[in-house]
Order: sequence, then C-alpha cells, then structure tokens
Amino acid sequence: MSKTADEILDGVAHKSEDGPRSLTNEEIRDIVLDQMWALVDYWAAEAREIDKREKLAGLAFSILAMLDGSSIAIPAFRICTAPHSDDQEYHKKRGENWFPNNSDVEMEGEITELPLHEFWHRRDPRVKK
Repeated sequence: MSKTADEILDGVAHKSEDGPRSLTNEEIRDIVLDQMWALVDYWAAEAREIDKREKLAGLAFSILAMLDGSSIAIPAFRICTAPHSDDQEYHKKRGENWFPNNSDVEMEGEITELPLHEFWHRRDPRVKK
C-alpha cells in the first residue's frame, strides 16, 4: 500500500524543540547532501542488469529531478551562476562571452556560501560522526 504525503514527510520532518521556524542555510545544505547520499545508495543497490554508465545517468537524472522539486521531501532549488568577480572583465578582454554574475544577490536558503563538495564526505552515512 502506498504511503500518504504526510506519512512520507513524517519520516523526513525537520522540527525544532523551540517550535516551527525557517531552516538555516546549514540545515538545508545537510538535507540536500543527505538526499544525495540516499540517491547514491539507491542507484548503488539498483538490481537491474544495467551497465555502470546507465546507473550514473540514473543518478544524475535523480539529482536533477531532486533539484527541480520532484522529491516530496524537499522543494525545488534555484540554481544561478556566481562567477569570480574578475570573470566578466577577463572574458571581455579575450573577446569571449561570460556568465552573468548573481553573486551579490541575497537569497534565503543559500547553501553554497561554502563549497558543497567540502561537506560531501562529512555527510556520508557510512562514516561515523
């Protein structure tokens, strides 16, 4: 029998002892990384007879679907470019196009204040914390 949305969300609910509040950037980052580890575990255990490339493509698709908001556990995420401050001038001098700079845009729930990859292994469920 399928679970209801409330039953699924109860398994991943994020509650505070001092009552409901907005999640912190650090909490959101950890939730996203934990969801990604869950996808890694899912695709690692995929039992169908598919090659490694198909599994990796499935993992990539699942991560994109998660970021698009297809997961009931977390909402969609906006992804925007945030190049180095010198990037535009550098590419202009070279006659090249550059990525737009959104670095100065304040966003609630920003999870990339520090590089995500630096936190990846810290959230590995196989590693004791």
